[in-house]
Amino acid sequence: MQVLQSGGENNLHAHPAQDGIWIVLKGRVKFYGKDDVVLAELGPLQGIHIPRGFYYWFESSSPEKLEILQVEAIDKSVKNERLNATPQKDFETEVQRF
Repeated sequence: MQVLQSGGENNLHAHPAQDGIWIVLKGRVKFYGKDDVVLAELGPLQGIHIPRGFYYWFESSSPEKLEILQVEAIDKSVKNERLNATPQKDFETEVQRF
């Protein structure tokens, strides 16, 4: 689980070996794809599936802290790496991971 204080948690990136499901527990979030196309605007108990190889990024979209749960499935036959399409953000001051 991640808790974001405010703003964007990450940059546009993909994971070639990892499917992810993100579920909002508290707050609101916007997920974006390439060219900043909005993929979803989610609130509590709503989620999104991000398939492996799909480029995305997200940001908190409400004044309250965002609590978001990520569930992953990793294909062990593929190298699990992060493919950054834009520079990676230093977010250690904004995110708590559990």
